[in-house]
Amino acid sequence: MSPAARAWRHLHRPLVTAEHASLHQAAQALGLWQSILYGQIARLEHACGGTRIHRSPFPRSRNTDPPESSYDAGSATISV
Repeated sequence: MSPAARAWRHLHRPLVTAEHASLHQAAQALGLWQSILYGQIARLEHACGGTRIHRSPFPRSRNTDPPESSYDAGSATISV
């Protein structure tokens, strides 16, 4: 796999995750095993020095305003 394709995969998957109500749904949308997506998210968070995808047990209302430095969709929020 080319470096550009690998970079795209690593950036695309967390964004898809944020668009779904759960990591399980995101994994299904991406055609991945849930454990693969969990592992990639964990490696991303480790490389960034901490939690980047904040999980909640229940989907939040999409009517709330997210902080300026995050991408919010459903129950996952990606902080930058």
